[in-house]
Amino acid sequence: MTNGQWIFEHAIALMDSGDEVTGQMDTGSTRAYRNRTVNLLNLLGQECAGYSAKGAWTALTGLEEELPLDDGLCQGVMPYGLAAHLLLEEDPAAANFFQQRYEELLERWRRRQVELEDLETPYGGVELGEDGRWRNGTDRGEQ
Repeated sequence: MTNGQWIFEHAIALMDSGDEVTGQMDTGSTRAYRNRTVNLLNLLGQECAGYSAKGAWTALTGLEEELPLDDGLCQGVMPYGLAAHLLLEEDPAAANFFQQRYEELLERWRRRQVELEDLETPYGGVELGEDGRWRNGTDRGEQ
């Protein structure tokens, strides 16, 4: 299962804010982002819980806790939402991009969950135009 730390590190990677030398995402320079992450994940988790087959969201108290949602939803969608919220004041253009991507991926996830079923036509359909007025000439006054 995915934990909050995983989402945080991948959001930092998307934001290109990790340490360029070591490749570490959780460093002193990202500490301010980390301090805001638990609260933001709780907001995003509530929003995403409606799209998860696993059910309701339980609030996180730390980043090491596992998220009670589907791993695909946590790993494929939530990092974009977190990146958008973390950059909202600092870089509105990047935040807007990440927010749009988050919404797009959330919609894709929602559509994946939909099951299609056959539609019945209770009053019949066009039936290939076999009984249309144009087939028997009644539209031109012919009998």
